[in-house]
Amino acid sequence: MRRMRIVLLAVLMVALANGMPERGHYYVDIPWDNHTEQGLYDLIGNSIFTVEYRAGVFDCSDMTAYLDWFLKSHGFCTYICLTNGKTPDHCWLAVKVNTSTVQDIVYVESTATPI
Repeated sequence: MRRMRIVLLAVLMVALANGMPERGHYYVDIPWDNHTEQGLYDLIGNSIFTVEYRAGVFDCSDMTAYLDWFLKSHGFCTYICLTNGKTPDHCWLAVKVNTSTVQDIVYVESTATPI
């Protein structure tokens, strides 16, 4: 996890020096109007969204980053969460969902099958 942080910092430094690419460079806007908890479930729940977990190859950080990209491309507001200083390190996703009056946070464990 420490190496990942160093790599992310290096990428950030290069990006700041060269200018950040536009959002459309990484994210594709895919129409998805239902940003409720049910809409989130319809999009990724019930084994619809499955990517195989492989320790050291496609682990929790990779799966969470991929799911973050996927949900942002569908218009969800997401945040990657990390354990802080605990071993083993772990990543999961916090997703803002609409309710009838406000936005709420749903936590998504990207390594679970089904999610």
